[in-house]
Amino acid sequence: MKRGLFVALAVGVLHVSAQQQIPSAPKSIDQAAPYTKHSLTGDEMFTTQPTLPSSKKSAVALTTVGETYYDLQSNGSVDNRIEYNSTTGQVAVAWTTSLGADPYNDRGTGYNFYNSTTWGAKPTARVESIRTGWPSLVHTSVSEFIVSHTATNLATNIRATAGFGSWTENTTFASTTTRTLWPRAAAGGPSNKTVHIIAITAPTGNSGTVYKGFDGALMYYRSTDGGFTWGIKDSLLPGIDTADHYGFSGDRYAIDAHDSIVAVAVFNDFESSFLLKSTDNGDTWTRTEFWTTGLKDYDAQAAGTVSDVNNDAVIDTVVSSDNSGDVLIDNNGLVHVFFGRQRYLDDDPLLDAGSSYFPFTNGIFYWNENSTIAETITGALDLDSDGQLGITANSEIAQYFQSLSTFPTAGVDSNNNIFLTYSALNELEYSGSQFYNKVYAMSSRDGGTTWSNPMELTAGIPGVECVFPSLAREVDDKFRVLFQLDGEPGLTVRGDEDPPGLNELILLDVDTNTNVSLNEFDINKGEVSSMYPNPATDKVYMNVSVKLAGEYTIEISNIAGVMVKRVDLGNMATGLFQEAVDVENLEAGVYIVSLRSGEYTSSKRLVIQ
Repeated sequence: MKRGLFVALAVGVLHVSAQQQIPSAPKSIDQAAPYTKHSLTGDEMFTTQPTLPSSKKSAVALTTVGETYYDLQSNGSVDNRIEYNSTTGQVAVAWTTSLGADPYNDRGTGYNFYNSTTWGAKPTARVESIRTGWPSLVHTSVSEFIVSHTATNLATNIRATAGFGSWTENTTFASTTTRTLWPRAAAGGPSNKTVHIIAITAPTGNSGTVYKGFDGALMYYRSTDGGFTWGIKDSLLPGIDTADHYGFSGDRYAIDAHDSIVAVAVFNDFESSFLLKSTDNGDTWTRTEFWTTGLKDYDAQAAGTVSDVNNDAVIDTVVSSDNSGDVLIDNNGLVHVFFGRQRYLDDDPLLDAGSSYFPFTNGIFYWNENSTIAETITGALDLDSDGQLGITANSEIAQYFQSLSTFPTAGVDSNNNIFLTYSALNELEYSGSQFYNKVYAMSSRDGGTTWSNPMELTAGIPGVECVFPSLAREVDDKFRVLFQLDGEPGLTVRGDEDPPGLNELILLDVDTNTNVSLNEFDINKGEVSSMYPNPATDKVYMNVSVKLAGEYTIEISNIAGVMVKRVDLGNMATGLFQEAVDVENLEAGVYIVSLRSGEYTSSKRLVIQ
């Protein structure tokens, strides 16, 4: 065979993972950290900080639809941010934007529209007349509708035709006796004319008041004429009892609608997570718990409380959601739920806010109405096949207070195939202090019974943070994902508190029918099955396993994604081959060795001393 060597990360958009191992952290480093996550409304004051240069540009043909300095797109679940119309080919997207670095006085809804031929220019102003955030975008058969929140209330903007015309605004939409925040919307009902909204009243921790017994009450709103008039407003959703739930926090819920079926999923931490489903367009509802923790009416910040699930005087670590999730109603009316896995601990009764979480927790849970239990279907992947993730300390994880795999969103096509996107830590991409998160996708062709291996959608743009993906609900020969691209792992406004930089909102189209696509996730064309010595000094012997004949190359890239060595292996038959690679001229450090064939890439980590 011809001599050849490796590339760390695929230069193309599509990247198929050769393995689907979901590793957990070694006990020596899997330690609890203070759970100081606080749901932000966007009205918090931020100190002025120096501005970073604009974030790195994509190396592949992705579409930049907008920009923002304000980088928190959600406290948990990602809103409905992208609408695709398969009849017209039109796409609309919305996100929280601010083009001022600090204190984000111009913050509001960024909006862009694809008219089936071209995208509009990146917006230079928000949709609303006043400062808002957290937009949720829906299209009905008679309207385009955005709901967001102001400092004190929900704000709506509506127009009759998607992409065209002036918006009609209402900045005092909710009528509760306290602030109402963090909305979510979905469209459905007869002739697709109904808009459903859920939101919560502001908890006391966000300067709100207890409302009808809940410290953060889940509210429901319904319009049956596309959002122009509202028959239901400020209604408590049934099936939620104060004996079970102390209250709810921002963005820990999702909503979907299909015809007259409506589904609301709520993703709690210490308390159980549940589904509310209506089959009559929101008139009546039934409740189903899809994750049970055993704790009820639990306030982790209250004095005297500890996470003792079964009252045996032993404090328990609670396995639950990481507050991010999505709900999808398929074409048959079956509800599917996805959420990030997290573990929590409340072990100090003397500290009102003394709860903890485990940053190393990994996994995306999946459940549907035919399930007996929620099961892990994916997560942050063991990309170098060494049996673990390459994390050595909490500080190397960008602080979103989420799982290592998080922000799932789902869509469905006309054949009832289900598609899932999520963001996860990539152990092969390191900024020098933290690992980058990237966007992945997977699919099920049998209603959720089995799932493909994950595909990284952002493999062509190494060295950037890719988070908050939002998948268009409607899928055809393509699925469409909106995500935020950042030059630095983590956030400016919470957690890491990085200096503000200009983030890009990226729209990515993925073909579902190409031979390197969601139909082909399970193909493992080949891999470097082993290499020695590792660490190496001057020469590495690589055993290459070829499972599908074709053209192959081996490439070596540094941790920043820059290729430093390449060997063309040529047209290879199936079998096991050995390649001796000279590395004596490479500087000491960590490298990624990758076997590549077309858009397929399989990677392993190599250390050079």
